[in-house]
Amino acid sequence: MLRFMTEQGKEVFFIVLGVHNYKPWVDIVEAPWPNASCVKILPEYYDGKYPVRCAAAMLSSIHSVEHRTISVGYKDAQGHNLELNIVIG
Repeated sequence: MLRFMTEQGKEVFFIVLGVHNYKPWVDIVEAPWPNASCVKILPEYYDGKYPVRCAAAMLSSIHSVEHRTISVGYKDAQGHNLELNIVIG
């Protein structure tokens, strides 16, 4: 999990990635509050209280509160050496 924040602290988002059943996945999460941390968000993928987080269809692109497009995707989702492209524009 990677946490990104603008210098002004107005925009916080996370890139969450992992592998489940040999299949890589990635998700983008806009922080629900400005001081959100990975420690608070990551358990939402495992505790079952947030079915949206555990859904098979993860987000690969969002439009942030500051009107940026944030997109992520694996260059090649096969094998053991995975490359993830993160584009913030």
